[in-house]
Amino acid sequence: MRKIKSVAGLNASAGIPYNKFLAKMASDLNKPNGQTVISPKNGPAFVDGLAVKKFRGVGQRREDAPPRHQNRSRLEIKIAAVPD
Repeated sequence: MRKIKSVAGLNASAGIPYNKFLAKMASDLNKPNGQTVISPKNGPAFVDGLAVKKFRGVGQRREDAPPRHQNRSRLEIKIAAVPD
């Protein structure tokens, strides 16, 4: 990150996970000039700790509403909101 700043004069942040969805989420965490590593082992805990509104396609109304089905966790609702 420092080399990018010194050579190009630009800030850069990076997400280093195991899939594209988590890469986007992770790169938003340590801005500017930071990086976040997410392993398969801690991926579910990382996702579960995110606010529902961080997920594409989920608005404030959905975030404030309780799950419609008792057996669905916040993690399952978040995963369902991610487009294929």
